[in-house]
Amino acid sequence: MKVKLLTWQEGVGSRTFEFDVDVEQRSYTISQVNQLIPIIASEELTVCKGEVAVIGTRLIEVPENTVVSPLTAINHANGFVADVIECGVPGMVEDEKCINHVIFIPTRSGDVKEGDLIGILRVNFVRTGLLSRVIPPKPKVEIKTVKAFLTWIGNGVFTEKT
Repeated sequence: MKVKLLTWQEGVGSRTFEFDVDVEQRSYTISQVNQLIPIIASEELTVCKGEVAVIGTRLIEVPENTVVSPLTAINHANGFVADVIECGVPGMVEDEKCINHVIFIPTRSGDVKEGDLIGILRVNFVRTGLLSRVIPPKPKVEIKTVKAFLTWIGNGVFTEKT
């Protein structure tokens, strides 16, 4: 089946272009192991309630044979990450990928500062192929320590903690 993809030509916010891609129907199995990766802002931005924002993030490298989704239960005091944006042209599940921007939905107006924890990315390890042959892969899980600012609203007061 042929589909048209629309993406940015030279990075987020630049001109867009369309291209055709051949897509095959595939199946995948999800491993019982997930990896959680913090999504940390790499820029300062004032967000307005109800206006979708694109926020730059520290580079997140995603291993091959994975699908990702943001956890909306963990968020910034001013909103949550609805989706992530891959570096360059979107790749395939089987390829390594990187993420450097997110789609952010502000639930209140305010500032997102560089270094703020704005969300958590769930990385699901998968095996692709014909349904009769897919076996969950042995995941390569990494453990890292990162520094970020936590934000929350308590009794109507915005609080930030290192």
